[in-house]
Amino acid sequence: MFRIISLLLIVSASISLHASEADWQLQKDHNGIQVYTKDVKLASSKGDVTSALKAFRGVTLINASMDHILNTMRDVENFDQWLHNCYEPRIVETRENDTRIVYQKTRTPWPTDDRDSVLEQSLVQQGSAYVLEMKTTSHPAIDTVEGYVRVPYFNGILKFTPVSDTQLEVIYEAAFDSGGNVPSFVSNLFILDTPYYSLDNLRNYLQ
Repeated sequence: MFRIISLLLIVSASISLHASEADWQLQKDHNGIQVYTKDVKLASSKGDVTSALKAFRGVTLINASMDHILNTMRDVENFDQWLHNCYEPRIVETRENDTRIVYQKTRTPWPTDDRDSVLEQSLVQQGSAYVLEMKTTSHPAIDTVEGYVRVPYFNGILKFTPVSDTQLEVIYEAAFDSGGNVPSFVSNLFILDTPYYSLDNLRNYLQ
């Protein structure tokens, strides 16, 4: 696991999931939510090491105002109300410019151990849209926890683009390594269920 973390720390801090739109493959289209997947390859700064990750993109429309959804994104303690399989989310540190360090746990099916993660989250404006940027980090207040597998890499966004005063397009997009040895059926649950149920839950939570 430490080898994976070392590898990923030397890659660029941000990967461009939007760069090759043609690479996204539609895997699910149900209940007004589309889920796409693709493979992402990360290279070291020297260009001599690569790592293959999975990436997902979920897209839907939600009837909500921008203020409502931004307040929801700032309410970390209630992320477990909509973020799929998330529990015990909490803010570890609040920084300036709408940035915070967040610790959260994620339920995974037997026989795998639950995951936990330490994420830096920043809420930024891009034109008329807002983006919640999320990436793995470390923090001295959060040690490894027995019985949990620490997620070594997660780099994602939740993007909110106004369609009207009362409707938003929401995109949940991420590349990740869940860590440890994960059976293929569990990996498929991560990549398909996470964006689908998170967006469905968020829509119900807001509406």
